[in-house]
Amino acid sequence: MTTNSDSFFIVPQLLPSRYKIEVQQTGFATAEVPNVVLNVGEQSSVRIQLKVAPVGEVVTISDLSVAGDSPALATVVDRQFVEHQPLNGRSFQTLVELSPGIVVTPSNLVTPGQFSVNRQRAGSNYFTVDGVSANFGSTASTALYETAGGGVPAYSSQGSTASLASVDAIQEFTIQTSTYAPEFGRQPGAQVQLVTRSGANDFHGSLFNYLRNDKLDANNFFANANNLTRPPIRQNDFGGVIGGPVYFAEKHLRPAWL
Repeated sequence: MTTNSDSFFIVPQLLPSRYKIEVQQTGFATAEVPNVVLNVGEQSSVRIQLKVAPVGEVVTISDLSVAGDSPALATVVDRQFVEHQPLNGRSFQTLVELSPGIVVTPSNLVTPGQFSVNRQRAGSNYFTVDGVSANFGSTASTALYETAGGGVPAYSSQGSTASLASVDAIQEFTIQTSTYAPEFGRQPGAQVQLVTRSGANDFHGSLFNYLRNDKLDANNFFANANNLTRPPIRQNDFGGVIGGPVYFAEKHLRPAWL
């Protein structure tokens, strides 16, 4: 990018990732800012000061602070955090509940939204997956209630978010609960933005099995007091993911994650 006359620059449409900023100007040393973290839906500003130095000298700035420009109250959940959490049912609903202002609500035919933000209706939350709306759910009944306009998230038949994106395919997601930007205008509740993982030109993947078994659990205190055995628990949640290039007829490669 090229700065304007006031030395300002804007880089839009960046994917959530870690970036390195390099600034060059004749008569000044090249400045490098490594490891600039940009999360989904985040607007950040960086102020870089150049130093007069001979041509060819490089100055690496390691303690530069990145300030957020957005006034939105948001919670970012990255992939590393997701991988270390024992998610029941392999769905990220429980992670949404960690955000401030969110209260779990009973899901029924009238209000199928599952959680309320800042005391708003449970059906007023907005989900997007890679920028595409995921609010198009409806219920087949005599009265459609809040689903009449397709304005509630398209949950799975079990009421989970697994139909929106697999937990293993999510790069990170953010939950904005107030003072978000004008582009989030369809629903007045929480704005949940999901970004899926990008692929690579090499095939790679993983297998997993999440095990729950009563042999690994301690017995309940009151059950021990009444000489009762542990109730049987047998749960195996297993699966796998694979990523790699997608081949087209034109022999072009496009990384993807399946």
